Amino acid sequence: MFLGVGGGSMDAVIVGKDGKWHSSKSAMLDASGDVVAKGGHKRYRATAVVIRDGKVLLVRDRGRHDFSLPGGGFKRGESTVQAGAREVYEELGLKTLSAERLRRCDLVGRRAKHKVCLLEVSGEPYLKSREIDRFVWWGMEEELLIQGHVRYILGKLGDRIKDLEVS
Repeated sequence: MFLGVGGGSMDAVIVGKDGKWHSSKSAMLDASGDVVAKGGHKRYRATAVVIRDGKVLLVRDRGRHDFSLPGGGFKRGESTVQAGAREVYEELGLKTLSAERLRRCDLVGRRAKHKVCLLEVSGEPYLKSREIDRFVWWGMEEELLIQGHVRYILGKLGDRIKDLEVS
């Protein structure tokens, strides 16, 4: 599908695996079919760490094979904690009781600039959004295909994970 843009130039619409539309002027598909920003401009992502009983909550986006920490984009004016809490509620139905911003865990990844927060949540997760097709509580010892940001962020937390059992 093509959309006309001022000045007579044409702009293709790229539809990502998540069903979101992107302009071909600012994004492209990588080899795995993921939408990535052109020109090094990466989107900011609020990335939430949720720990319960020594396990970390991970999600898998529809159409992907690997797991990530829950989270997503920012809405205008949102802080990292607000965006992380909103995303965890929208995707998994979990209500945030308290939150801590974890700046030391921030990461400029392959597709996004991760801004990280730790959330204490209530309730049991369920698939509330069509973006997510699966969630797991991962004990970090089981074999699981995970995205690179997961290993980096959890590595920054290190042994503190056992001390951070907040949910």
